[in-house]
Amino acid sequence: MTDAKGFRQTGIARLVKIEALDRSHFDHRLLRLFDTLNDHHFDGVLPLVMVSRNMPHDVVNGGDLNGNTRLQFLGPPDTAPALATISISNWHFETACASAEVRWTMIAATLLHEMAHLAVHLDALGGRHDFDPGHGQMFTDECNRIGRAMEWEEAHPDSDSEFCEEYELSAVWPGDDFSNLDANCTTVAASLAQLPSD
Repeated sequence: MTDAKGFRQTGIARLVKIEALDRSHFDHRLLRLFDTLNDHHFDGVLPLVMVSRNMPHDVVNGGDLNGNTRLQFLGPPDTAPALATISISNWHFETACASAEVRWTMIAATLLHEMAHLAVHLDALGGRHDFDPGHGQMFTDECNRIGRAMEWEEAHPDSDSEFCEEYELSAVWPGDDFSNLDANCTTVAASLAQLPSD
């Protein structure tokens, strides 16, 4: 039987590879943050995907307005390769109600949330489980895998909303307390706040 890492590797094999693209077209701050979070919370297993600072237009009418992770199949979903993208709301980059350091810590928390979605999508691509499009049990399990290592509060799937406080749901994980991020990522966020966007 394939172990959890094997399923994720199988899913990764189905993604369109973007490593060959010229990285100069990416926001170098988001690349550094993605790499840091990947190393600390996913053992460096997640492949580089397109991370942008614009939300898809159709997300405005539903879904999380902070971030979004998508798989676009380039043919039949059962066999076709897929293109993965992560979008982070421009609001995080432009809000005037927080310092640059706080903004980058918020961006780190949102990106970590979206990377957990990516990990769950990869597991589904690899055949470990069905697709979990929202904040269901598979996504919540991935959040709690990371959370246990960080000694964070347990998250609950959205289906438990009538039994839990909103801050306990995986839809808002890792929560509004951005100090929950590990010290290394908080340090990286602080250093990113000092860098120009170009």
